[in-house]
Amino acid sequence: MSSYPAAAAVTPMAPGAGQTTCGTCGATIFAKAEICPSCGVRQRTPVSKAALLLLTFFLGGIGAHKFYLGKHWQGVLYLLFCWTYIPALAALVEFVIYAFTSSERLDERYPGAKGSTVVVIVVAVFGLVFMLGILAAVALPAYSDYTKKARVAEGLALAGSLKARITEVFGQGPADMSCSPQGCRLGLVDLGVSRHVRSLSSSRGGVILIEFNEQAFPAGQNRLSITPVINSRAADLSDPANAGGVVSWQCGKDALTTVLPRHLPAACR
Repeated sequence: MSSYPAAAAVTPMAPGAGQTTCGTCGATIFAKAEICPSCGVRQRTPVSKAALLLLTFFLGGIGAHKFYLGKHWQGVLYLLFCWTYIPALAALVEFVIYAFTSSERLDERYPGAKGSTVVVIVVAVFGLVFMLGILAAVALPAYSDYTKKARVAEGLALAGSLKARITEVFGQGPADMSCSPQGCRLGLVDLGVSRHVRSLSSSRGGVILIEFNEQAFPAGQNRLSITPVINSRAADLSDPANAGGVVSWQCGKDALTTVLPRHLPAACR
């Protein structure tokens, strides 16, 4: 018989504070350990169904849930194409699938899940900046067009008194309708300028020209004409042949206008 004492049975100890159990071999390891020292298997955090559902519902359009599950390339694709809203639609479908899938099944299906809040926060911040950039790219040109339309409206309002005076003079018969700050054949007419209007004038035939300054429009795109019309055709109000006609007005319809069409009101296009 052997003289060596019998080996004592080793009983696994219950995990203490800051410890956990390896899911593969059952050994007690530190809770923050990435690899079990007994079996060498890498440890990971189980998929949190609640966190996954929240990320998919609120940040699924930018792929936050894909980064959470360790599907980084899919997350990058979601992020790059988020502006098409297709990732948001796909995330909505995935949200329904995740909602009806058990936590155990999710944990088995996504073994590469990291569960890293840092990764999710970084993705969320990057996605927010990306979305703000897209919104800015859309909103800034729209705002610029809106402000330019407001400046055109300012010029049209300023030209109202000159237009009324030309109509009044023509009612007495065709005449020279020339008017500018240097000289005006229409009598006392307010040709005042404004913050964005550099000058206001009219031609012999009654065509009014509004010229905006550089603060409103760049050079070469800063003129708007208002043309007198009789019987639906542009008319020369100094021509006796047009005597007795009823004058109406149209803007932006001739070659004198250089303001871009998208900056003009609908009536001037």
